[in-house]
Amino acid sequence: MEDYGVSPSQDELVSMATLQTPLLQLGYSERQISALTDWARLSSKIVPHLYEKMLSTMTSKQITPACRQSQEATLLHKGEVNAINVGYIAAVVSSHHKCSKVPKKSKKAKKSMKAPPISVEEISSSSHEAAPSSDRRQEVDGSLSGSCRPDQATPSSCESSGHPEDYLPSQPGPMQSKVLHYGEDGTPTFVDCASEQATRQINPCQISVEIAGEFERWNQQDTDQFLASFDSRTKNALKQLAEEDDSFSLNLLTEVIMDVGRKPSARYYQPTDRDQLKVKTLHDRVLTKQDMVEFLEGNCSPVSTDHRAAITGTLHRVGVLVNRQREPIGITVKFQHAVLGCITPLFDLIRDGQSVLFLGQPRSGKTTLLREAARVLNDVIGRRVVIIDTLNEIGGDDDISHPSIGGARRMQLQRRDLQPTAIKEVVRNHSTPTIIVDRIETGADAMAALAARQRGIRLLASARGRTLGDFITNSHLDPINGHIRRAVAQQALQNGQRDVSDSVILRRNRVPAFDVIVEVQDYRRWIVHHHTAEAIDACLRCDPVDAQVRRVVMRGNDVKTEPFPQVIVDEVTLQYSI
Repeated sequence: MEDYGVSPSQDELVSMATLQTPLLQLGYSERQISALTDWARLSSKIVPHLYEKMLSTMTSKQITPACRQSQEATLLHKGEVNAINVGYIAAVVSSHHKCSKVPKKSKKAKKSMKAPPISVEEISSSSHEAAPSSDRRQEVDGSLSGSCRPDQATPSSCESSGHPEDYLPSQPGPMQSKVLHYGEDGTPTFVDCASEQATRQINPCQISVEIAGEFERWNQQDTDQFLASFDSRTKNALKQLAEEDDSFSLNLLTEVIMDVGRKPSARYYQPTDRDQLKVKTLHDRVLTKQDMVEFLEGNCSPVSTDHRAAITGTLHRVGVLVNRQREPIGITVKFQHAVLGCITPLFDLIRDGQSVLFLGQPRSGKTTLLREAARVLNDVIGRRVVIIDTLNEIGGDDDISHPSIGGARRMQLQRRDLQPTAIKEVVRNHSTPTIIVDRIETGADAMAALAARQRGIRLLASARGRTLGDFITNSHLDPINGHIRRAVAQQALQNGQRDVSDSVILRRNRVPAFDVIVEVQDYRRWIVHHHTAEAIDACLRCDPVDAQVRRVVMRGNDVKTEPFPQVIVDEVTLQYSI
């Protein structure tokens, strides 16, 4: 017993047969496993060190397949044991008093429990990376850790695992990378990277040559109108930069910044470093207030009360900075365009009729995904779709919707605070089964989204946040994340503890409004949580979360074949901090 970090005493009832079984290579009977279920739950909470050590010493040969299947069903039904991945069971300790202190693990012991770290950049790098090998271990870096809420009490087991690269000792090895493929009816399948089927191009969105040509023409018109809205110096500078250096191509242009008393500049997206924008000064002339006024009056729609506008007839957005006299002193012109087929890596999620929430930082591509999803749902899958276009970023700032949304209908709003009312109005008046909302930010937005879901309406929406942990800790989104609240553990109440400060846990009180959550990392990488409720519950227990990392890489059959995009899927286990 001392070898396992527990000093036995008369107050503790320890199953010696359980401790001896790993050493004698004995097997558990079905009756024994059923009886040991509660012991495992208790030992995992009271003596986690002993629990983890027992898991590491046991092997799958010690449990018969029939017993393993029965035990997995029991544990999943109770939802209390947090790390029984392959039917392992370690039922050890029962105590009516506090156990003796468990010695802390050494740094070497902690280090040995971790898998070799591989950053998320290695999981999904640029389009020129090689095909993944079958023995690569998948992991994510610190960019996947959720935001912390320091004022909340969490179980002691959470304190030692705050990094996404932490793996449980009982976790099986990562799966081999697969390639996402779609059948003729749109059914998704996952094939080996080396198979012949993986080399075939996929086209679930049914993109024809005619549709591709129309999209190219629309984007070219939007680009020409974007350049024409600037003065000759700025326009020529943007064209010259695009011709001289591919890193300053218009396809990588993010926004143009114009401030009074400063020189205009352009910011470009960098595929190699998604968090860093490359800034380039366009010319040496200092801008004045008159330049701001001329730009807004000559090319843009009227500025709204929230200081937003758009270049007329396009998807390009304009943000305005004003002084105390409400005069424009700065302008941000966002370069936006529709991306045909960008929803292909996530086509199976929108095809199955599930409600999906796209979670990501600003400029990560959430609105672009929703715009293409609206077209595919309406024109390809044949579903009736209405878009709540609060900021006119999906369908453009014009009475006639931008052609990139296909036949989907949309509702424009006068003010941002009218979005909850618009959601209810669409449900009552337009009898549509699918609603797309560009951004859910406030508690009123979340309540309206929940009400729509409770009436059987399917939702596709976006929200700002970096990870699933941000979604859980955002108090404004409580109605759609399961109404997470603090609670006292049932075990503490049963034991009659007076001081329950150490037994406060976070608990989900209702079903989340969305079936699937997609963390939008950038334009070519997504983290998919197929079961939102299970993922949230695992986060609240500080357990690892099973997820899919989907990434787009460029592939070609041989040297003569033109490269084509391929969707690589990796099954990973992530650890979020909340």
